[in-house]
Amino acid sequence: LAEVKGLKPSISNGIFSVSLLYLSALIVPHNRLDMLSAVIAFLIIATMFVFVIKKDVAASSFVDAAVTVMGYIYIGFFSLIFCIREVPGTIAVGRFAIDQGAAMVLLLVFASCFTDIGSYFFGKLFGKHKLCPHISPNKTVEGSVGGIFTGIAVSLLIGKLLSFNMIDAMWFGLVISTVAQMGDLWESLIKRDASVKDSGSALPGHGGILDRFDSLFLTTPLAFFIFKYFSVL
Repeated sequence: LAEVKGLKPSISNGIFSVSLLYLSALIVPHNRLDMLSAVIAFLIIATMFVFVIKKDVAASSFVDAAVTVMGYIYIGFFSLIFCIREVPGTIAVGRFAIDQGAAMVLLLVFASCFTDIGSYFFGKLFGKHKLCPHISPNKTVEGSVGGIFTGIAVSLLIGKLLSFNMIDAMWFGLVISTVAQMGDLWESLIKRDASVKDSGSALPGHGGILDRFDSLFLTTPLAFFIFKYFSVL
């Protein structure tokens, strides 16, 4: 998307950085913050090094480097879902037992995804007032509110099934559904800035793979810190 705008981010550096972020979260999930901070610091320094040794120094080199860092941090933070998944313990669900980490991932994914679904249907049925017409002309205030209520409802349902505290599940749904919509709008802003309709062609009719994960890119790190705040991680 940055290349469409005429910028020259380091794609190879970005792919390497994202891969390292995911591998570090997957291999060492229990040293989460220390490992993540160290890896990000290393990657930012590595990105600076890559642009320093490049022979084709451009007037936009600083912006190109910044876009590269923003790109792999934006996508790389989703790797924290591995850390959430590895939370120890089990939860009794009827006659079955489910891992604590798996239950948290389910809560996060369902709250994020159903916010998007709820926003779409409430917007189609009741949408009259534009939410951010300069970014996404089809999104409405009514759809946004409906998405938040859907996110809260799904969080309460999943929370009840998984024996979570209902008050915690309710405000978790409120926060996650709000940020999920922010993630959607942010990705729409990137596409509009690049003057493209879809972020890719891998999923025809769905706007690209980035569109399927834009909410989770922001809600996953937020959920990680929420769970950590409650001394679960």
